[in-house]
Amino acid sequence: MLIFLLQISINAFSQEVFFQVLPENPGKTQSLDLKGIPFNVIPTDKGFKNLANDADPLIVAGHSQAVQSVFFLGMVTEKMQASEWWGPTERWYAFNNRMFIGDQPGKIFIVYSDETVDVIPLIFGVNLWNYELLSETKTSENYLTSWGPFREPFLSDRHAKALLDSSLILMENDTVKGGKYILGVKTRIKPISKIIFINDNVRTAGFYITAITCQSASAPLNPDWKMYDERYFAQKKYYPSMDKMARRLYQFRDELPASDPYRPPLHYDAPMVKFTGTPLAEIYSNVYAYNLHDMRTNKVDAKGGMHTSSGNLGDFGIYIGMGTFKKNALFSYNQVWTRDLGRCMMEVIESGEKERSAKAGDEALKLLYDPSVRFSQPNWKRVANASTVKNDGFSKFVSGKENDGHGAMMLFLYRLIQHQCVDKDWIIKNMKSLRDAAEWFCWQMDNPEESGFDKVLSSETEASTQQYGSFDLFSNYTAFMALKAFARIALQNEDKTNAVRWNQYADKLHEGIINMFTATHPRYGKIFVDITNDVWTWEYKRFVPLFLANDLYTYDLAIQDPELNSICYNTYLAQKEDYFSYAAGRQMGYGQGYISQAAILLDEFADMKGYLEQAAAFCYHHYDYNYIVCEGVVMHPSGRFWFRNSDLGNGVQQAEIVKTGRLLIGLDDLNPAQGLNVIPRLPADWTTIEVKDYPVIALDKVGNSLRSGIYYKYKRIEKGFEFCIETDKLIRIGQIRLGPFNSKNIKITDSKMPFTVRKVREQNFVYLDLSSMAGKKFSVKAVSLN
Repeated sequence: MLIFLLQISINAFSQEVFFQVLPENPGKTQSLDLKGIPFNVIPTDKGFKNLANDADPLIVAGHSQAVQSVFFLGMVTEKMQASEWWGPTERWYAFNNRMFIGDQPGKIFIVYSDETVDVIPLIFGVNLWNYELLSETKTSENYLTSWGPFREPFLSDRHAKALLDSSLILMENDTVKGGKYILGVKTRIKPISKIIFINDNVRTAGFYITAITCQSASAPLNPDWKMYDERYFAQKKYYPSMDKMARRLYQFRDELPASDPYRPPLHYDAPMVKFTGTPLAEIYSNVYAYNLHDMRTNKVDAKGGMHTSSGNLGDFGIYIGMGTFKKNALFSYNQVWTRDLGRCMMEVIESGEKERSAKAGDEALKLLYDPSVRFSQPNWKRVANASTVKNDGFSKFVSGKENDGHGAMMLFLYRLIQHQCVDKDWIIKNMKSLRDAAEWFCWQMDNPEESGFDKVLSSETEASTQQYGSFDLFSNYTAFMALKAFARIALQNEDKTNAVRWNQYADKLHEGIINMFTATHPRYGKIFVDITNDVWTWEYKRFVPLFLANDLYTYDLAIQDPELNSICYNTYLAQKEDYFSYAAGRQMGYGQGYISQAAILLDEFADMKGYLEQAAAFCYHHYDYNYIVCEGVVMHPSGRFWFRNSDLGNGVQQAEIVKTGRLLIGLDDLNPAQGLNVIPRLPADWTTIEVKDYPVIALDKVGNSLRSGIYYKYKRIEKGFEFCIETDKLIRIGQIRLGPFNSKNIKITDSKMPFTVRKVREQNFVYLDLSSMAGKKFSVKAVSLN
């Protein structure tokens, strides 16, 4: 508790209207007149002295004159931040750096000469507000750090502004931070002996009070002043207006809709994907459509230019915001962050967008040779077009070994080729660039004295330590998969030498990965581990072997690679001991997306419901920019409500949430020679998946590769599942998996196709062999007989 005993300065006139409250021996003061109220502030080299931070107890003197009101100047949070920057604090269940409307970081005690007291709570959104995030800082305030202001929705929405004006009981001034607001308190009619400021030591935001003025009881109150007494606060009369304002700005769980019919955005031309069964399943259908459309139209433009941000969406306060935003924020629109665009373009390609994707592929290969201030070898930097920024410090910072971003760009190009967005002539024309891309990893492994390679790659990325080289699983496994993908490209184009070479380097890297990034858990056995030494909140990136498998090998790792799947499942159990919450939205991709994908691919149907429904809830907003994935979400510890944070529609965060939908759909065309495999997954309580015009790569009956649109519907029925599929063209089908079932005793109706029942842990799945299927339509029901 910080207690400040403040001396009331009384001049020779005993009936003076206003009395300035100052510390003893304050030194030089400056007089201000605001709203007709005189204040004396104490200037410093950084604005005005914050009286609430003065640790020196002050002797009180001269308190014989009765007052009727006290005015407090400042009334803003001391710190600019209303939420913590990216980091592990949420993983440690630490929420003290967050400020929500209704939070109380402190109190004012107005103590009278008879030892009675008025207690005035300082309530964010009522009598305390933020300055830097909402106000344009003055030219004299160069000592303040501010990326604001983020004035929406209050700037352009009259209704929102009216709610703010009703909730905020402060008188506002057009001046610097220390004089921004005035709190008027109507006191009892008697002398004041002291004023005490108490910091509640829960929220770190603090509060900023720079001057205190008392008004004599003998003078009339100005009717234009906003005045509130202790009972206004004690009876929570502020609450209805505060609640309305909070519910406009935030999304409350109890205001999520009970039904949300499918309504894709205007001009939507991507595959139809619908989920039903719960309200949040329906919301997720719209989340999928809106974000996929945004990625196809804004993350890649008609000329193939790639953009980390959408440009026409909002910026919700960088990483420290409070739920307010700027409209049409460019944020990173003109920058190509490789981790973002590599992942984003993969989902754009999966959705069937060919023309823009092909042009983006051309642009990506040009950016491989964007000048680097660090390395002469061609490589995609963290920001692939960093040379266009014209900032030497920035260029140096982003020119390290961004191995995960480089690998993501390689996987994007692999899918571009595999999905036939470009032809063989394009591959031949660009083979030198493709070789250069793969050789970036080989060079690092061959030159450890320059690269820091030691069994695994040393990376300078957000996944490791950014500024300094360090070893992390995420970057290394992405590089491993990228080399494997390019070895496939080489082999398919009769370049056996490089196919063998890149596979060898990949295998050597994999050996180092297993050696360095696995551990033995005391309960679960062998698990993956990874570092979290920088800004990523959780260790969810250690599931990278699981959620990259479906970009190259399989959607059904439990069957295709049981050993790897077992390590991933052990890791999942260990992760739930370390931190378990369905809300991991502080980073919507690296958090909510990664753990949702892990639950999906490990067939944890109850958990996938929990994670996906929370992801859908985080993307829903009843008013502004509904459905779009934000870079992060800051949730109240109660889970009742949340607000969006930073870049709305940020590329990688958006892509990982869209990818969860692709994994639920489960159209596995990664190995066309084996036929199209379908591994649909319905989260617990969801009832249907329906897709239309979803493109896949497949072979026809004589082995020619082609693209075919798919319609299918997967439905939960009593004791089982119903599945029907129709293809635009006659293509090879492999296996279709249905389940899970509690029993192995399963009956198949409407089909004579052979099937097997396979057990994965405690769940049974039916695998139907459709390799001999003739025609383009198939339907089946599978029910448990127990």
